[in-house]
Amino acid sequence: MDPITALGAAGSVVGIAGFGVQLAQILRKYLSQIWYAQESLEAIVEEIGLTTSTLEEIYVFLEQEVDNIKHRQSLRLFSWTSLEKVKATADKCLVIFWRVEATISGNWPAAIEDHLVKKLDEFNNKLTHYSPESPITIHSELTSDPLGLRDKLRWPNKASKLDKYCKQLQRYQDNLVLLLQVVSLGQQRLKSYAAHCSVLGSTANCI
Repeated sequence: MDPITALGAAGSVVGIAGFGVQLAQILRKYLSQIWYAQESLEAIVEEIGLTTSTLEEIYVFLEQEVDNIKHRQSLRLFSWTSLEKVKATADKCLVIFWRVEATISGNWPAAIEDHLVKKLDEFNNKLTHYSPESPITIHSELTSDPLGLRDKLRWPNKASKLDKYCKQLQRYQDNLVLLLQVVSLGQQRLKSYAAHCSVLGSTANCI
């Protein structure tokens, strides 16, 4: 398997996490403007925050794998299959982030599915140039400007969409948490193995 898989997963995760942080910060500023629909907005902001935090935790482990590859070592925490799952799940989270963004802004293209596929392809193309020194960034189309009257009047319809996206994001976040738990357990076993070998004084004695 091409090492680009690990680099792509790392670049994808850090880019999407950064976008999630940015999106949540903007949405929090809308809370005081739509007090009659705060519950739906608070829920999606919280879910974006939880998903972003999980992606950031996963990225810490991905950095270690990228470093292993740089030193021509094999993967230690992830399998190639799990790397692909991380990438695929992170991409799904990104699409939900974009759907939330389009719902809030009202800039909903007629061919939304084709639009999202194109945006995701463009994002993935950037990953071919990713390195830890050149992180991938995604800029939100939303601004922190106050919501207009038109946006406020349309909020009931927006709230129902946000509730749906919140549930979808929860499923993806659950998958990421499970992957994170597996990787964390693997790291603990590696540390125990290394400590055991250190006591014996030789890695060969651990075989």
